[in-house]
Amino acid sequence: MSKKIDIPVRPQQVATSADNWVGRQVDAPTPTTGHTKRLTVDLDARTHARFKAYCAIRQTKMNTEINAFIERCLEEAS
Repeated sequence: MSKKIDIPVRPQQVATSADNWVGRQVDAPTPTTGHTKRLTVDLDARTHARFKAYCAIRQTKMNTEINAFIERCLEEAS
């Protein structure tokens, strides 16, 4: 005697606004020299999580926010 189980097909879900945001590509500003250098920064895990959430709310990349911060600092210094 065999048992048959009907497994329903999962309905397609409509992408939420968060899914749309994750899927889109936002380019970081291109440096004026055309050359890039990597910067490694050690952050406390809580600070990193808070900054990541801040960027997600603003729908920006962490890299974009850091580059903008550095540019503002350099403009103020000159």
